[in-house]
Amino acid sequence: MRKNTKRKRILLVSILLLLIFLTGLLSAQTPTELDIPSTPPYLLENIPNQTWAKNTDNLNAFDLDNYFYSDLEISYTHSSPGNIDVLINSSTNAVSFYPDTNFEGSRIINFTATDGTYNVTSNLVNLTLVSDTTSPVWSSPSKNLVTIFQNSFVNFSTTWVDEIGLAGFTFSIDQGSGWEDYTGTFSGTQNTSIKRVQISSPGDTTIRWKFSASDTSGNSNVTDIQNFTVSESNSSSSSTESTTIASSSETSLNNFTIEPDYITVVIKQGQSTIRPIKITNIGENTLNFTAEIVDVTEFAKISDTNFILGAESSKSIQVEVKTTERSSPDIYFGKILIKAGEEVKQVPLVIEILPIEFDFEISVNVLNKNKEARQGESVQSEIQIKYLKDIIQKDFNLYLNILDLSGTTYDSSEENISMTALAINLNRELSIPENAKRGEYIFYARLEADNKSSSGSDIFEVGEKFNVAAFIKVNFIIILIVLSLFVSMGFVVSYHRNRKRVRLLNLYVAADELRKMIKAGKLDEAIGVYLRLKRMYGEPVPSGEIQDKEKLKEEMKQLIVEIDNYDIKKIPPAENPPQNKEENKDEKELTDEQVSENESQEPENKIKGGEDKKEEENKEEIESPVASKAKPNKPKEIQKSPMNKKSKPIKKPEKEKNKIALSKSPKTKSKNKNPDKK
Repeated sequence: MRKNTKRKRILLVSILLLLIFLTGLLSAQTPTELDIPSTPPYLLENIPNQTWAKNTDNLNAFDLDNYFYSDLEISYTHSSPGNIDVLINSSTNAVSFYPDTNFEGSRIINFTATDGTYNVTSNLVNLTLVSDTTSPVWSSPSKNLVTIFQNSFVNFSTTWVDEIGLAGFTFSIDQGSGWEDYTGTFSGTQNTSIKRVQISSPGDTTIRWKFSASDTSGNSNVTDIQNFTVSESNSSSSSTESTTIASSSETSLNNFTIEPDYITVVIKQGQSTIRPIKITNIGENTLNFTAEIVDVTEFAKISDTNFILGAESSKSIQVEVKTTERSSPDIYFGKILIKAGEEVKQVPLVIEILPIEFDFEISVNVLNKNKEARQGESVQSEIQIKYLKDIIQKDFNLYLNILDLSGTTYDSSEENISMTALAINLNRELSIPENAKRGEYIFYARLEADNKSSSGSDIFEVGEKFNVAAFIKVNFIIILIVLSLFVSMGFVVSYHRNRKRVRLLNLYVAADELRKMIKAGKLDEAIGVYLRLKRMYGEPVPSGEIQDKEKLKEEMKQLIVEIDNYDIKKIPPAENPPQNKEENKDEKELTDEQVSENESQEPENKIKGGEDKKEEENKEEIESPVASKAKPNKPKEIQKSPMNKKSKPIKKPEKEKNKIALSKSPKTKSKNKNPDKK
């Protein structure tokens, strides 16, 4: 009974576990959905009221996406204001207003945004149309350069204010050949008209310029005519622009360093970027620093304008470059001044602004061979132009310039280009003047068409030509020292050569003297010569041998015996120095047979009279036992020395010359077989 109860319990537990397992398996296969409610659209800020002139349309007044937000896609609707048609662009959600003719007054409108589930309504917006007869008001006409030269780029600007809204402007300039007009657009009730133009007139030319502007009601106004005179020399510009650099480089102050040396920024309209500058205090004292931006304050600002650095410490400050959608596309030149006490250093700042949207683009690449150019050379660049619209006939104006980092123009060109393809590649070159300073330069290209522009640039470096006169002038003392060293080395080498020759001559004379004394039996005197000869060779005789003079005398007597018994055959023929060109030639013409015959005659000639014996003695002077005894380690040095070749004692006797001459003919050869008959 108990066993059955236990079995039932086990079965029940097993069934329960199986049910739990199956339940978990089924739940794992069942998809789980989590509904996260979307955020309803909401109004970011109130839409501003709109006021404009009657009988004019208010196009693209504002973008609804800037005032509403939702996680989902939203659509917009609006109320009906009456007397004014409202159009919302389905792609951009920009709003335009089209009033009835001659309607003047106010209407109210609101806008509603919906995501399909939720919706939100904007504030009430007043739409007011007025009769506008007031023209825009201008102020502060100015240019960015004080001293202007031929080929300089100048930024002209004027500030405008209108009660209703600005519509466009025109810049006019007369460079001596009549007025030229350049048009542009702007909006709002306050704005600045800006135009950048290159001055093509030569020095001492008076330039006239002016701006005119119109508002949305068609009212217009024009500034007074402004004028300036083009300066004569471009070189003055370089010195004027770099006055700050020169003043800081000529001073002996050098308490801090700046990295990098210059900053270049390429940025589109409506964008921003940051560039760091590192300042290092390399002095021994704490320094108070100030930093400021010059000439491009509308685009750049510094994070820290005042700071303190201790000795051997560094700090990085941030330079923020920011443009608006209304910033004029162009290249702008400024600088960042860093001051510490009386020491001032500057960092050139170049900002190139590109249009936010453009129909064409241009790129510039200086050839590698011209990346490091010299004064007076030409710089070549590859220029690529791309047209981003359909392939149609299009004309462009291409402006090229070589500029330094302060904006000074050194060379320029202008041409008209007609495009019939999507892209074209050009090779163009400009020249660097002889008076250009060392440093970085910009090859700048600007493309204009239909009041639109695009630009590109590349940086290259200019070095100085090698000036021989200047090099000698600067390094005169060093050159003089080097030349003096070469002359001194020449004298030393010559002195050592002459000394060696004198030493060889003395050795030869001493050896000859020793031979004569030995032959004459003057052994006491020969010992002194023998010792002197050993000293000349750097082989001093031990004191024990010097005191044993009898032993030295015996050696001398033995030398005499060896001289008398010395076999002349042991002297190699090659060791005999040639006496003159004629003898040398005769010896070279001897055949092997004649040489063997001469060798067979030598024993018979040795027993002849004093002349044959004298010939043997002269040959023994070159390689004798005396020389080998006197200089055992270097016996051939005396034989091969130049003094041996020139010395008179080793001349061959006249009889030997005759014997060599006779041996040349066959008849003489047969007669000489018997030397006694001769």
